[in-house]
Amino acid sequence: MVELNRAGKNVDLITLTTLPDLDSLGGMSYLSELLSYADLEKFYGMEKLILDLWKERKKRNILIVAAMNDWEIARVIAKLDKINQMKMEDYTSLQQALSGIYEAPWEDQVTLKSATTGIKKLDEVTGGFQNGEVTILAARPSMGKNDVMLHFAKTAGWAGFLPLVFSMEMPERLITTRLMASTAGFNLAKCEIQKECSIKFKKINGRM
Repeated sequence: MVELNRAGKNVDLITLTTLPDLDSLGGMSYLSELLSYADLEKFYGMEKLILDLWKERKKRNILIVAAMNDWEIARVIAKLDKINQMKMEDYTSLQQALSGIYEAPWEDQVTLKSATTGIKKLDEVTGGFQNGEVTILAARPSMGKNDVMLHFAKTAGWAGFLPLVFSMEMPERLITTRLMASTAGFNLAKCEIQKECSIKFKKINGRM
């Protein structure tokens, strides 16, 4: 499709059927079936719906930050207007993105501050938690995902960042207990007597 577009030809079912390697694309019947699922109007509608929801979320965030930092009214209005003016056509083309990368070696490099994972080798591979990235931690049940996540949050907090933890499977008390155990460096499973754990928690409470 990209090659047809570059050659100035129409990108449609008829044009695709003239290709010599049509079978490698699934054949005429497969392409016809794909065409039956295509609905451009629904796509544009869904696209607009996602943009509208994103705008509402961004505006709520702006109002929260403005209230917390006592912004001036003019600044709040300017921020909200900027969000309202965004359209689906506001995007960066691939050519524009590549030209920016091409010019990068001759521009002043900005040092990105990343939140550490607390694991040196992992930081070397990933560069830590970068702004704008989404990191998914996945594993089988009972493999320690929550403990690893709490370790990431703890070390990021010690590095000066503000970690926020949301859990739909553990209550606040259990999360706090695990975090304190991790900070103290002892195995929670080996604390058979709750009183003994409480004593240890009191000793490390000042570090939290």
